[in-house]
Amino acid sequence: MYVTPTEEVKFKAYLSVLEAETSLYDFLKQAWPIIEGKTPFIDGWHIQAIAEHLEACFKREIKNLLINVPPRTGKTNLISICWPVWCHIHDPSLKFMFASYAKSLSLEHAVKCRRLIESNWFQKNWGNIFKLTSDQNTKSYFENDKKGYRLSTSIGAAVTGSGGNFLVCFPYNTVIKTSLGDLPIGEIIECKKNCEILSYNHFKEQLEYKTIEIYFKSFTNEILQIELENGEILECTENHPIYINKKGYILAKDLKLEDVILFLN
Repeated sequence: MYVTPTEEVKFKAYLSVLEAETSLYDFLKQAWPIIEGKTPFIDGWHIQAIAEHLEACFKREIKNLLINVPPRTGKTNLISICWPVWCHIHDPSLKFMFASYAKSLSLEHAVKCRRLIESNWFQKNWGNIFKLTSDQNTKSYFENDKKGYRLSTSIGAAVTGSGGNFLVCFPYNTVIKTSLGDLPIGEIIECKKNCEILSYNHFKEQLEYKTIEIYFKSFTNEILQIELENGEILECTENHPIYINKKGYILAKDLKLEDVILFLN
């Protein structure tokens, strides 16, 4: 069978898109010129290894992943820029939160990620899957029309309560307000209750119910007891994030006597 040059070009383009969809590693290589311009892509075994582990995180085969490699070895472009975009091709409703030691660096990564989505290359191949919304499209936070988003923050900054994954750091009997009524958090986790959790949306400054995306159980013998001014006791692990007025989220173990906790009466 004779294949015309035009048909061959179209077929190669189709294979290229398919490879990028299937492999985060291939997605990075194809997106590299958009992210880094004329800077050449220097391959290494570690890049493919990290990409494979991130794919496993997307598939929920890995729930906790620590990556430790030297600076300027492709880690940021792969994790902070390409990975959330690649995941949104497969599930645009996913919610991502990225934190860095400096706000300026965190925003730089977010801008590159958004530019990748807005690039002609991405829009030509996957622009039909989701669109960035105009009312939630800033450097630190941009959302798509499938309710997925990418949020950027930094150490010491407040993070949003408008969604994302729930990390359980409360004792079993801690009562949580849900769409099914007040329930012990341990029962919600063990029975994987299909309910929504009352959460605080920092953008809208209001309470709203949010869907549970991940059920997670941790084990510890150390439980802090935090006594509030009204006499109520809050129990949680020492690394549980607590929202402090005018400070944002800090770990429970770092609370000070003068801190004012955002608390539901």
